[in-house]
Amino acid sequence: MRTVTVDFEPFQGTGSPTLYARVGANILFAGAAVVSFFTSTLGDPFAHFDSQPRWIFMTFSSFAVAAFNITAATAVWARFRKIADSDAEPGHEYSRYSQLKTLFVLSTILGAVLAGATAFLASLWKTATDENSGFIAPCLCGIFAFIIDIVAMVGDSLLFLQERKAFIQATSSEAELGEGEIII
Repeated sequence: MRTVTVDFEPFQGTGSPTLYARVGANILFAGAAVVSFFTSTLGDPFAHFDSQPRWIFMTFSSFAVAAFNITAATAVWARFRKIADSDAEPGHEYSRYSQLKTLFVLSTILGAVLAGATAFLASLWKTATDENSGFIAPCLCGIFAFIIDIVAMVGDSLLFLQERKAFIQATSSEAELGEGEIII
């Protein structure tokens, strides 16, 4: 019997289910915002005409936040995962840990800002459901994207703490050995 396996990772560290969930949730959020806006204008284009600029702004903002989350935040997050999943080369432990720490801080700050923006936009879509019940879709997709972003940040935090612990153990064992000593 022959077995075929398929690996969907384009490079090491990017094949995490959390990454795919994060991208998928933000695609849903952006798509729901755009589709809800256009279907609301197709139904009755002149209904609630005074609030349409607000809907247009919310649609644009939702699309922009989701697109930035998919491109920039995911790229930083994937780079963090790639470094975290790699082994430290001898003599380069400090530079690896420094890069890991920088990318962790950057991905956490970027993720928190974008998760906050997504939650804020979801709450704005919720206030618009009084005018059109179709706006519940971007609201729910925004909440889903927010939850997935928070889960990704918690996963990054746990991975960083694990890597930090391993780095401290590796560097403390080097200090105990002393320079030039060989222990067998």
